[in-house]
Amino acid sequence: MADLPETWCVPVVRADFRDDGVWEQLKDEIVSPTEEGFVAGVEFVEDRALIGLSGAAIAAGYPRAYPRQYRHPVVFVVDAVTVSLPERPLLVVNLNEGDETGPFRTMPRQVQAIENNLSITNMDFFEFARSTGWRSLCVTVHRQAAARGGTRTGSRSSTAVNCLPRFGVSELDLPAVADARARSWAH
Repeated sequence: MADLPETWCVPVVRADFRDDGVWEQLKDEIVSPTEEGFVAGVEFVEDRALIGLSGAAIAAGYPRAYPRQYRHPVVFVVDAVTVSLPERPLLVVNLNEGDETGPFRTMPRQVQAIENNLSITNMDFFEFARSTGWRSLCVTVHRQAAARGGTRTGSRSSTAVNCLPRFGVSELDLPAVADARARSWAH
């Protein structure tokens, strides 16, 4: 079981230490105000105990302790998937005791909306998780397939950039899924 960080604000936990530049870029993007002027109430934490763990293992390792034992309903994680993909999808882990909704991924510029709405209980975790979907994979799948020369022709390739849902990316470990899809498209 992973220890929850002792923070005053919602934690953004670094679990991958391969690229300090990516970490600094993510921090800057997350703390930048949105066009509407909203800012994320977050604290950045580094946890080397999470190095090498999959998104699923990280999510399973955090206890569901909110609200009785922990002050935050969610934790954002910068893991290997975040660092390795150009979209930088962060893992969003649900800490609500009575809510079994699983984790999802989100783009860095959505952290503000998620944190703000969860912190004031304007929305529930499941509402954000539900807003993610299968379409989130297509950008990654197309990029990986193209790198292997296996991209299909037609409208999928031309619309790939518009496939990311508003709040997140639903898959925990996108590279494995994208790899499998890219291989199947190559045949």
